[in-house]
Amino acid sequence: MEENRAPGAQQGNKNRVQHGHYSRVASLKRHGGKVLDGRTWAGRSAKEWAAWALKTKGGKDCPLHIKLEIDAAAMDLWLRLELGEAIVRDAQERGSVLNRRRKELPSVHDQYQVVSMRFAKRCEALELDKGPRATLQELLAAKARENGTTREATVAGRNGAVNESAATEPGQGAEKRR
Repeated sequence: MEENRAPGAQQGNKNRVQHGHYSRVASLKRHGGKVLDGRTWAGRSAKEWAAWALKTKGGKDCPLHIKLEIDAAAMDLWLRLELGEAIVRDAQERGSVLNRRRKELPSVHDQYQVVSMRFAKRCEALELDKGPRATLQELLAAKARENGTTREATVAGRNGAVNESAATEPGQGAEKRR
C-alpha cells in the first residue's frame, strides 16, 4: 500500500510491530460474534463468560436486548484479553512495560483501559458485577497453567538460571525458595 507523501518526505517504519487492535475492531464490525474463535484462549474465555452471563440472566428465556448486551460485553472481553496479551508480549520484547526512550506507556495501554472501562460498564448495566470477574493477572496465570508453565519458569528460563521450584504451581515450593 503506497502512502501519499511529498517528494523527499521521511519514510515511515514499515517493520513496526503492531498489536492489531483496530483490525480486530474492524472485523467485529464486519462479522460480529463470529469473530470469537474458540481455538484461542481469549476466544474460549469470552465464549465461556458469555455462556455464564446468559445462564445467569435466565438462559434462553432472556430478553433479546439483554442477549445483545451480553454479546457486546463478550466482544469487549475478547478485545480486552487480546490487548492484555499484546501488552505482555510487548513488555517481554522491550524488557520493560515503559517505552524507555519516551518514558511513557505505549498507546496500547490506553486502548486496553478504554475497552476495560466499557466492559465494566456493560457488566454493571447487566448487574453481573457479583459474578466471577478475573483480573488480567489471573487470566494470564490461567493461560500459563493451561500451557503448563508458570511465571517462575518463564523468568528462570529468560534469566538462564536453573530454579528447581520453577515446575511447581504458584504457592508450592515456597520453602525451597527461602
